[in-house]
Amino acid sequence: MNLVDSLGSDYSIDYTTTEISSLQEKFDIIFDAVGKISKSDCRKIMSTNGKFVSVKSQSKPTKTDLNFIKELIESKKLISIIDKTYKLKDIREAHRYVEQFRKSGNVAVLVKEGLI
Repeated sequence: MNLVDSLGSDYSIDYTTTEISSLQEKFDIIFDAVGKISKSDCRKIMSTNGKFVSVKSQSKPTKTDLNFIKELIESKKLISIIDKTYKLKDIREAHRYVEQFRKSGNVAVLVKEGLI
């Protein structure tokens, strides 16, 4: 939780130790950074106009969405935490690491310029 708190979260919940349905608080924004809960799981704790966002979202980003995220990163309003970085030749090891569900941030894969 220290990582989430250090990024400015007012309140963070560890899904491995806290049952969401047991919470009494109401939240304006719920961000599922792991993809382990659903919007319906959170209805009870969302405020009237609350928003639910998950990394498991099925929507496809548009060019406008990506430009907006790019601007947020460039203005340092969005900070990406890189847990580990792998070379492309080590992509299998990177996948194994991600599949352990123990990463703290993103996993980056270095791709030589001109390969994509």
